[in-house]
Amino acid sequence: YGFGISEFQMNIYSRWGGLIYSTDNIEDGWNGKFDNSGAKVQLGVYVYYIKTKDVFGALHEYTGEVNLIR
Repeated sequence: YGFGISEFQMNIYSRWGGLIYSTDNIEDGWNGKFDNSGAKVQLGVYVYYIKTKDVFGALHEYTGEVNLIR
């Protein structure tokens, strides 16, 4: 969540680079399933990439890892 964000894009990738989940709605999170509706993905480390644009037109990019556990 954030304030002053005019555009949002989040992608979740497997460690081999396969796209697991993508959204442009800041309200939607990833639930640990393929495309949030398919089969549960394996436990492990996934890479996130978030790109936002603020109300002033500045672009911001964030990358990191998330460890999926159940």
